[in-house]
This record gives sequence, C-alpha cells and structure tokens, in this order.
Amino acid sequence: MSLRLLVFGLLLLFEIVGNHHVAFADETNGFQRVNLGPMSDGRIVVPTNQVLTPAGRHVLFPGRPSDVVLSPDKRLLAVLSHKEVLTINTESGEIAGRLKISGASYKGIVFTPDGSQLLVSTSVSAKTEDKEGLILRINVEADGDLEAGESISLKHVVDTDPEDSKDSTLSADGVTRYGANQLPAGMAFSADGKLVYAAINMANRLVEIDLATNQVVRQFPVGNAPYDVALVGKKAYVSNFAGRLPSKDDTTGAAGRAAAVKVDPVRHIASEGSVSVVDLATGKILSEILVGLHASSISATPDGRFIVVANANSDTMSVIDISSHEVVETISTRPDPDLPFGSSPNAHVFSPDGKRLYVSNGTNNAVAVFDFAPPTTKLAGLIPTGWYPAGLAMDAHRNSLYVANLKGIGSRDTGWEGTRKINGENIFGFNSHDHMGSVSLIPIPSTDELKHYTEQVEINNRQTMTISALAPPRADAPPRVVPERHGEPSVFKHVLYIIKENRTYDQVFGDLPQGEGDPSLCIYGEEVTPNHHKLVNEFVLLDNFYCSGVLSADGHQWTDE
Repeated sequence: MSLRLLVFGLLLLFEIVGNHHVAFADETNGFQRVNLGPMSDGRIVVPTNQVLTPAGRHVLFPGRPSDVVLSPDKRLLAVLSHKEVLTINTESGEIAGRLKISGASYKGIVFTPDGSQLLVSTSVSAKTEDKEGLILRINVEADGDLEAGESISLKHVVDTDPEDSKDSTLSADGVTRYGANQLPAGMAFSADGKLVYAAINMANRLVEIDLATNQVVRQFPVGNAPYDVALVGKKAYVSNFAGRLPSKDDTTGAAGRAAAVKVDPVRHIASEGSVSVVDLATGKILSEILVGLHASSISATPDGRFIVVANANSDTMSVIDISSHEVVETISTRPDPDLPFGSSPNAHVFSPDGKRLYVSNGTNNAVAVFDFAPPTTKLAGLIPTGWYPAGLAMDAHRNSLYVANLKGIGSRDTGWEGTRKINGENIFGFNSHDHMGSVSLIPIPSTDELKHYTEQVEINNRQTMTISALAPPRADAPPRVVPERHGEPSVFKHVLYIIKENRTYDQVFGDLPQGEGDPSLCIYGEEVTPNHHKLVNEFVLLDNFYCSGVLSADGHQWTDE
C-alpha cells in the first residue's frame, strides 16, 4: 500500500491507498497507463511513478532486507531483514534457511571466518526477547539452515553525555545513562578472527568484542551515530552518520534518546558526516575526517590504499587516502549531473581487482558502476534493481553481484490472506506494512549489457523528462494544470493544502462512482464525511496520485518541514 494524493480543485488531501489501483505515467514520453504493482510483462510499477525491471534473478520474500554478506566458501548469501535472517543458496537461488528475529538493525551481518556462524546486529534477543543492545550469534548449518546461538550483550556500553564533549568523564560503573537498546550497526573482524569490532550507533562508540568470551573488552569514543566500520592494519575507520559530536557553540537538534546532533540551523537536519580514525594499538582517535552528509557504508579498497564511504544525503562517495587521511576525490553518484538531488548512495562494494566500484543508489533503483581511478573516477553505467537497493555483496567465484532491495516490489505480501477478518468476514487487499522485499542475483554485465541496462534505468526513472523539467522556463509557455518546467505558469493561483491521514481511499471514497474505488471497503462514506464528498462533487476528484510513504513519520517529513 502507498499514500495516495487526492486533489479536489484547490484542495489537496493525503489519503492511503487500500487496494490495487491504476497509476498514471507520462504517455507523451513513451509511458502508458499501467497498473500499480507487478505487470504481466515482468515490469513492476511502484508508487513513485518509477518502473522496476530488476536485472538477474529476483528472489522475493516478505520483509525489508537491508544488508547482505557472502559466506567464506561462497555457497551461501546471508540476508538481514527487519524480522528475520535468511540464507540463499548462491548456486540455485533458493532460500536455504530462515530464522525469525526481532528488532533487527539497519546494518550489520557478518560471517565468522570459518563460516560456521553469523553475527547479526539487533536490539532484541532471538531467544529471550530482552530489549537491550545485542549482537546475535547464529549457527549456520552446511545446508544453510539457521539456529539461534548465544547473544553478545551491549548493555554496558557507555553513552556520551549529550551535554558534554567527547572527552567527558563517564559514569564509573560503565552503565549507559539511557538504559538498554544501544543499536549496534556495521561490524568487522580482526585479521585473526578472534575479535569483532562493532559500531554502536546510539552510544557513539566503537566496541571491541572478544568472541571467546562474548565480552566487550574495549570501547572507543567516535563521532555521532556511527554507522559502519572498516579495518586496515591496526586502524579502524568508522563512518559517522551525523558527523562530529557538537561543541557548546554548535546548533544542535534532538536525536531521540541519543546524543544531540549538529544540525543545519535552517533545515535542522544533520549538517555533516565524518569518518573517525581509531588507532587500535593505542586506543587513541587519530583523526576525524569530514565527508558528505549521512556517511553510511565504508570499506577499504582491495589494495588497502583508500577508504571509501557512501554519503547518502549528498549523493556522493568520499575517497580517503589512507596515508594522509585526506579526502582525495568526491564522486557524484547521480546518473546524470543535471539531475536534482536524490540518488541516496547507501552501500558499495569493489570488484576483486579494485578497478570497479559498485554503489547502490537507493532512490534511483539502480546500482551505479564506476571505473575506480582516484582522482578521476568515471561512471561506467547503471544496473537496474528492485525498489531501493540497500546492501551489496560481490561474488568473485560466480562473477556476480548480490543486491538487497529494501522495498523489493512494494507492499505486496499476500501471505496473510484468509487470516484477517472484519465482522467475521475475510478481507483482502494490501496493508502498508505488508512488505515484499527481494534480493537480486546479478551476473556482472558485459560492456554491451551494461549499456543496455543503463538505458533501461533511464527509461524506468523518466530521466529525460526529469531533466527537461529543470530547463529554464519558456516565456511563451501557456498556463497548464501541471507546468512542464519549473517556473512556467499554472492555471491555479492558490492552493489550500490539507493533510488527512490514517484512512484509506476506499474507507472514505469507496462509495464514489467517479473514482476507482471499492464500495465494499467504504466505512466513512458520505453520511459520515459530507464535507469531503461535497468538495469532490463540486470540484474534481483525482484518485490516482501516490506517495511512497508507509506510515505517518514518512509523510510528516515532507509535509511539516
């Protein structure tokens, strides 16, 4: 399900779609009227008016997969989803094992060096449901079956006091001032496999864990909201989603129960991202390197010369020279330099020789492929994926790329059918939380295949039309309902913008014959909502506008800021 935008002449209302409806695409630019969701020809239309044509094999399952990791023997791909961990047989593409979990983190799944276990970042134990910061140890059988093992507790990881600096004296007992739920994220193993290092997001810490005892043996203060970690020799490089910790003179904003964040004084969003460099021999912080906004995935190049970090809110990748700890290149991940902001690079992986860099551009529904050669890295092409790619793994043995598609094909899970009832009757349709995620198993494309894929991504995202809309306004352009270019006239002079949420289209307007609705789902019809219906009948109903949000928080980000 997705949010539907209803337009009544001068009135705009946000509503929620309760059923399968028809989406509009631009027929003048090679698009046609198509159904929202999977099509008979294999295409998938999502509420953002984008089309999906995922390359390779598309493995579907309920959930929201956010991270993937390949087993040391290359036989299994492990997937972190929001309510379970899965393994996929890389030869057959079949799901081999599943384990239900709760409170999965958005990042953090690694195999132990011998492949016998997975370490998974989560906030809730798979066995006890204890709500504390935890790293799960999951046993992996030879066939991919999964069994919950021990949990590594993080409840004694110390938070940074949001009112003090990073050098503050912390509580003597070593217990967090905020309680449980430290939210571990990205992890990396020491060279000998005996230690694992984990970014603890809400505590602003990197921790060192002894796997023989399951104990945190050292803690290192890093930047704000650490996201991921990469190791090179005796140094750890930690990406900080919200940059450096604020000083007393910085403008700050609340970040839940975590430490305050340095924010842009106008927009009140995180104003920087950073990478903390930790000397693991001495425990000292060697450097804090400023990068782009929302520093996310981080890794070293295969030759160990560079650290690369994805800046999700800047549409860039920062390349850091390990010898100087300076940013030597900032790579734009946008498919075209004329496109507006919004590619959302969030994960990346290198080819074994380090010559190709693959970046998951979440909002473009594509993996961007770069010829990596700092400081002159070039975009080589794009590979189409599912909806919002968010995790990548490279399989050199099969010359394949594996992609976790966070939103997959949208909220299309029907596994619950027959279990939901109203007044004793079975109901059907889709809920916004019926997530159907996916993993794409993609053979590395040839030059010709990559060219074809690139053209397909441009079509899927209506790239030509988007760039055209950003061209200078034409002086002779006639007024239109929706101007073709920014700055051109519209037939409307004033818009009254009213937000209504938590009701589906059919619940309110399913009784309207002029709209594409389902009367059987109408609960708050004209008798209950006469004002809504009066607006429709006196003005106009545009019933097939969509938004990609799935809950209130998504919508408020756009409507209230």
